[in-house]
Amino acid sequence: MIQTVSAHFVLYFLSVGQQEVEVTEGSDSVLLPCRTSADLPEGTSVEWTRSEPRSMFIHVFPNTSKHFAQQDRLYSCRTEMSKDFLRTGDVSLTLRNPRDGDDGRYVCTVHRDQDVLRHTVVLKYVKKEPFPSWASALLVLLVLLVLIVSTGCLYHFEVTRTKTSRVSLLSGP
Repeated sequence: MIQTVSAHFVLYFLSVGQQEVEVTEGSDSVLLPCRTSADLPEGTSVEWTRSEPRSMFIHVFPNTSKHFAQQDRLYSCRTEMSKDFLRTGDVSLTLRNPRDGDDGRYVCTVHRDQDVLRHTVVLKYVKKEPFPSWASALLVLLVLLVLIVSTGCLYHFEVTRTKTSRVSLLSGP
């Protein structure tokens, strides 16, 4: 008689669509949102990853020395999660000093007991527009107008002063 031993592993995947977040060039930080249920068990782990331009760890909790070594150097000292996420369920990631290369898709994966929550956030990095060309042209025209008006006023003042001086000379003492 053959006995079969079977183990029941239940793994639930919850995938919550995709969310877009915009950050403007020069911003101090950006929040990549991800939430799960509150009161998470102690053994919960969280991974923030990217697959483009290559597979990389952005932030891992618990942040053991092994995980710290796995974190991509481009994100070292630039990421932070709430210290209280087990109680609140808020596993959002703060990315400090966002830059052009941070543009792209981020995946938050939460491992809690046998459940896995996966949430995707697309970060759009928006460069500040340089001073618009129409505004530059308008500024140049405004400066020219001020110069022309100022020159006209000075000319008028000089002509008026000269005429007044001639009248004074002709009328005599």
